[in-house]
This record gives sequence, C-alpha cells and structure tokens, in this order.
Amino acid sequence: MILIYGFGWFGHICVSIMDALNVKYKIIDDNIKQQHLEALKIYNDCFIGEYELANHNFTSTLVCVNNKDIFLKIKEKLNKHGIYNIKHFCYESKFYIRHSMFAKAKDFFNDIDEDIKNDNEYLENFVSSMKKGELAWLEDNATNDDSKIRAKFDEGLNKNINIFAKIYETKRHNKSNFSHIIYPGFMIRATYSSEDKEFFFPEKIDFKALKNRDLNTKLVVIFGNSTCMT
Repeated sequence: MILIYGFGWFGHICVSIMDALNVKYKIIDDNIKQQHLEALKIYNDCFIGEYELANHNFTSTLVCVNNKDIFLKIKEKLNKHGIYNIKHFCYESKFYIRHSMFAKAKDFFNDIDEDIKNDNEYLENFVSSMKKGELAWLEDNATNDDSKIRAKFDEGLNKNINIFAKIYETKRHNKSNFSHIIYPGFMIRATYSSEDKEFFFPEKIDFKALKNRDLNTKLVVIFGNSTCMT
C-alpha cells in the first residue's frame, strides 16, 4: 500500500495514476481539518489522519508537492513517525489526464509497488515508465481519426444542422447536472442548469451586447477547452 502525502494538484494526479494502475493507497493532507477529515472518511476511507499512520504498513510514501525544500521538510517530519521509504512525486503529464493513458503504463512495470519502493528518491524510473505508457497510448490511439469518429457520430443527427447545433445536441441528450459536451474533437465542461443557447457554459454570455458593442471596443476570442471555462 502507498501513502499519498498531499492532496493538491500533484496529489490528484497521483491518485488518478494509482487508481489506473490498481495500486492501493491512503491519503493524508495537513490542510484537511479534523472535523472535515471525519466527514471525508464517511464517503472515502482512503483519507486518514496523522494519528493513524502507525496503523498501516506502507511500502512507500509519495510526497506530492512541487517544491523540493517542502518535500525535504515533510520527509524529516515523516521520519519522526518511523516512515523512511519516502519519494518526491512531482509528475505531470503534458497530456490531458486520461485513465486509459495511465493504465497503459502498467505494461512498463514489473510489480508497481515494488518498482516504486526500489526507485530513487525522485522516482526517475517511475516517470520513465509513465512516459513510455503515454507514448504507447498515443500510438494505440493514432488510428482514431477524429474526422471518421465524427462522421459516425453525425449519422444519428439531423444532416441539415450546422456544427454548432451538433455540439449542442451532444449535451442536450446528456441529462446529468454537471457533465461535458463530448462532440468528437471538442470536449468541454458544461452545466445543464444553464441555458442551452449558451452551450451550457456555467456563466451566461450576452451575445447581443457583444454584437452591438462600440466599434472601438475590441473583441478578443480565445479558443480552447480550458480557456472557455476561465
């Protein structure tokens, strides 16, 4: 079992990877207050408090922080609890986090727990295996031409509607309260409670005001899934 120390950005990535690799883990984060911890544990027993460290036998501890000096301070703190096999997890894929991509990395480990345990302090072999997994995943998916997937997807839609209407249709049939528009080649988070003409974006866009703005007011349009949500 792995101890994941820190549940910020790198902690979330670490959890996603461990889930994809089927590795058991517990999570500890100094910023989670005791009353919140007890509430969290009702829904997810992976979270533990510092007082519970002695109750578990961890093969390795992954300290998920960006700063090396902070890692060294946490390492010193954990040593006082009798925890010594401590690694610095600071891995970030250059691709969007995908479970299938991380799972592909299993092919490049012998025994994941043991491989992590025997890796150096900065997980160089682990990172190398994850990158090999990413490349293998990309090769497997290189044949998935978006245009072909999109053409197949469009077969179930009205052929006379434009691309924006097609994107809209993908969300209209997904009734979850908070989900994604998942038209092939275009994916973005969307809130079903917002108006459909706003493409279900969380914040309403006043298109009329934009159209009728003063001609000296420049309009900057930024394309991209993440920037659309900013």
